[in-house]
Amino acid sequence: MAILWSSLWWWSATRLEAQFRDWQAREAAEGREFHFTDVKVGGFPTHLRLSFSDARMSNAKGWEWHGPAAMAEAPLWQPRDVWLEFAGNHRFLPPPTSLSAPLEFAAEVAQGRLWLDRQGRIEGMRLDLQGLAFTGYFDGGTSARALEIAWGRALQEVREARAALGAGDIAFFLKVEELELPTAMEPPLGRNLEELVAEGTIEDWHHAGSIAEAVPAWADQGGHLQLDEVQMTWGPLWLQGDARVTLDEERRPLGAGHARLLGLEGTLDALTQGGMLKEDVGNMARLLLLAMSDESRDGQRQIEVPVTAENGVLRLGPLPLLPLPRLF
Repeated sequence: MAILWSSLWWWSATRLEAQFRDWQAREAAEGREFHFTDVKVGGFPTHLRLSFSDARMSNAKGWEWHGPAAMAEAPLWQPRDVWLEFAGNHRFLPPPTSLSAPLEFAAEVAQGRLWLDRQGRIEGMRLDLQGLAFTGYFDGGTSARALEIAWGRALQEVREARAALGAGDIAFFLKVEELELPTAMEPPLGRNLEELVAEGTIEDWHHAGSIAEAVPAWADQGGHLQLDEVQMTWGPLWLQGDARVTLDEERRPLGAGHARLLGLEGTLDALTQGGMLKEDVGNMARLLLLAMSDESRDGQRQIEVPVTAENGVLRLGPLPLLPLPRLF
């Protein structure tokens, strides 16, 4: 039995290495060159493990990616259920003629899980990252204590209890903890966003290619992001609601929804002190909103208001909360 199992493992390991080389060749044929050093197959006797270091990719348009050492592992009896580790620094370099800035992303802990179909295509993914730092996209640095992302099959059990997804729809979940906004930004509620949780569906996604190309094309063809539930704690503000969002012509968030808010007085004080509301307008808004509010279970004032993202500004009811930048 031991000889049979060993033979099965060696056959599977050899096949995995061949499939990895075939994948590299297919990517190269489509204009994406991947290079790795120290590629190894291990995990004997119960798992298949593919590890490598010094990962690099370049595409036909001149973009380059440089990544850290990484590992992918799956049980021998379930090779399409893959676990990932990829902590370290990731650098994205634009073409020499591009006006885009280089991007750098780093994570102290980076783990994930992939679900693959029989053709090796990704059906679902879950990523858990900790100790994050990001520079180059916005002016100044950004960091977060933790980030959790899941989509597709990773949310299958949750979605089975809800309405069935349409063709091209992708369920997703996002959670960010202790997000430090870019150093160049000074939003009135502060640069530290304590927690953001979002769950919903990316509707009508049928686009391939890079994110920078696919997302604008998706929005131009009527694609929307349906946020079934959003919860946020930011300074004095606590928010829970839903929304439907896309991109406007200038690639800024565009959409509307509803939210239940706590921390009204502290939020109005911060908006006034931050210069987004004149003092007399802030006092008027305070009286109006408090008159429309009621008392929550723990004795705080709460109110339900419309939320809009339009013309580059995120608003809670009539109150401007923060400017919305161009995303792509």
